[in-house]
Amino acid sequence: MAFSNTKTAAAHSISYPLTINYNIPHGIASSICLIPILKLNKQSIQDSLIQICENNKLTYYQLIEKIKKIPQGVISYSLSDWGITKNQLPMLVEKSFTNDRMDNNIVSITESEVFRILKSVL
Repeated sequence: MAFSNTKTAAAHSISYPLTINYNIPHGIASSICLIPILKLNKQSIQDSLIQICENNKLTYYQLIEKIKKIPQGVISYSLSDWGITKNQLPMLVEKSFTNDRMDNNIVSITESEVFRILKSVL
């Protein structure tokens, strides 16, 4: 219901070629880039982040660390562990721009930013 009202954004757009080309389950593929996208969107969602941190008695950096710990020891969030190499990133960047997904992100994201995001989780 939430997705039908708000649509998905950059994380989902980036996830599609990961799922299609590398068989990474969609939920994992959608969450692999969440932290870099959160950092990219940080300024635009500052008020919400402050509220989340205050409600959970965390600093922003503690929040990031908590998010990082969720999959540890269960699922790899490293693209290289899923068989993806640096030379495959340009193709993934190109295929990451899905209409009504990437352009639904709270801030505009360029191809070079998507490359940096994917490289950061390689």
